[in-house]
Amino acid sequence: MALISLHQICFSFGGTPLLNGATLSIEDNQRIALLGRNGQGKSTLFNLITQKLKPESGEILFEDGLQVGILPQEVIVPDERTIREIIIKGLGNIGTVLWDYEQALLKSDESTVEILQNKISKADAWELHADVDAVINRFELNENTILSSLSAGWRRRVSLARAVINKPKLLLLDEPTNHLDIASIQWLEKFIANYDGAVMLITHDRYFMNKCTSRILDLDRGNLSSWDCSYYQYLQRREHQLEVEEKQAHLFDKKLANEETWIRKGIKARRTRNEGRVRALEELRKQRAQRRERSGTVRLEMQEGTQSGKLICQLKKVSFSYPNTEEPIFSNLTTKIMRGDRIGIIGNNGTGKTTLIKTLLGELQPTSGEQKMGSNLQIVYFDQNQACLNPESNLQDVVANGGDWVEINGRKLHYKGYLKRFLFDEEHQRSKVKNLSGGERNRLLLAQLFTKPCNVLVLDEPTNDLDMETLELLEELVEQFSGTLILVSHDRAFVNNTVSSILLLDGDGLVHEYIGGYDDAIEQHQPIINARLAKIAQQQEKQRQEATAKKETQKKEKKKKLSYMAQREFDALPEKIENLEEIQTRLTKEIENPDLYTDDGSKLKAVSAELKKISSELETAYERWSELEEQTI
Repeated sequence: MALISLHQICFSFGGTPLLNGATLSIEDNQRIALLGRNGQGKSTLFNLITQKLKPESGEILFEDGLQVGILPQEVIVPDERTIREIIIKGLGNIGTVLWDYEQALLKSDESTVEILQNKISKADAWELHADVDAVINRFELNENTILSSLSAGWRRRVSLARAVINKPKLLLLDEPTNHLDIASIQWLEKFIANYDGAVMLITHDRYFMNKCTSRILDLDRGNLSSWDCSYYQYLQRREHQLEVEEKQAHLFDKKLANEETWIRKGIKARRTRNEGRVRALEELRKQRAQRRERSGTVRLEMQEGTQSGKLICQLKKVSFSYPNTEEPIFSNLTTKIMRGDRIGIIGNNGTGKTTLIKTLLGELQPTSGEQKMGSNLQIVYFDQNQACLNPESNLQDVVANGGDWVEINGRKLHYKGYLKRFLFDEEHQRSKVKNLSGGERNRLLLAQLFTKPCNVLVLDEPTNDLDMETLELLEELVEQFSGTLILVSHDRAFVNNTVSSILLLDGDGLVHEYIGGYDDAIEQHQPIINARLAKIAQQQEKQRQEATAKKETQKKEKKKKLSYMAQREFDALPEKIENLEEIQTRLTKEIENPDLYTDDGSKLKAVSAELKKISSELETAYERWSELEEQTI
């Protein structure tokens, strides 16, 4: 039986249906990607599967006892809870009981401990403590770390740990790579590959999707179609399907037009017309009215500025460190960026990518070394934090500064028409920035930036939250841009397709420069990684040997050096043992004497008791002598 089966599901929020007769079956251990434009209903489908929403019609069947875990798109809000509390409370009500029990133990609140022990025993949940420990170790987390001290990427990992604590057989991941660096994304790829259950994900990361999934679900205009293939194979098959669909729509419209012409013929024709044909025409009209056209495509156009000078930026032996920090962010960097260069900057979170960008743009002055900036630079900077977007502004203010017109490459466009190019209808245009989704805010930021003349384009994580088609159009625009490109991105496919050289920050203060895209850079950097890993392994082996040798030395020293009192005791033990052995021998002989058994037995009892006492003392003396002797070897 399938884990979940959806039959003819319909759902809407009062307007155009997001799901219109959707049918789906999910089997155990499948790896599925759910595709669709922003606003098409992908997250809605997730909420139906997790039963946060109920379908308007249709039926959803679940395997008995099925556990479903979900990683929501929103990053968990930073607060003062610990990682352990977040994860353990992912178990639901019993998780809260387990957490309260652990806190009561710490406070030595015996009465509360007893009450909670009874609840845990009744729920047969004692083993869940071990499950929580296992998940924390598996995700390489420090359970006592406060959430507010974590980066967005690490909070994403905590959310995923919370999602799997119940060991769900179906795991739903909504944009799991957002805020993750490449190393974390690669860790997530391995996690998904080894996960014991089915995984269904929504992602804009094509490289990640193609590596992690083998089935594609396409949600388009309320219809759900399934493709058992990789993402790149799906693209080819989907293109062919759309061509067929377009041809069929064209033939349908031609037939409808012919029938409409027939129905409007002269009076004679109307008298003799075929009533069956009239009914067929009415059905054609109904089908045409119900047909949903694909929504428009984002139209991206960049306003290129005047040509910059030949030199964009030159750094010679540049180092940069922030005040009151011991280690530099990067050191001894020498590089030159010329007009038309296409530079990708990659590295894990916290290695200094944004700092490097600001140094290349002259916004930060190096701690040491020489920095030279080019002339006539018109820089447009896409900031992943969207700092230039005022949440209280409306869309007209953002793109036209409150006016009615924007100018693109010498042409004036009304702001409403310009915003429609970025798929903002009139209803959205009346919204404030704070009411837009993450993907909509990114599209708005692109719309704002592309109104500015530009010969140096700086993109810091531009792909977050964009739907696949907008992402591919942005990629095409960037490829066609004739100026200088500086790109920071964890989207490996986007980097591969748009840059010609890489600056790689590996976290040790060095910046490595390579020709080619992401894959080329990693291949060229691999010998350095291997050498570093070998060096680390050698250091670890050396430390292990030194620790073992030190432990052995300490052990020997400890054995050879008895305290003054212990040494005196050890020296006196041979004589003490000898005396006890003599007494033991004498008492043994007395017991063997027949005269001892002729009286009332009182003498025998006394000798036996004495012999038992001496034997016990002798055994204790032997043990103590062996213990002290062991310490002197």
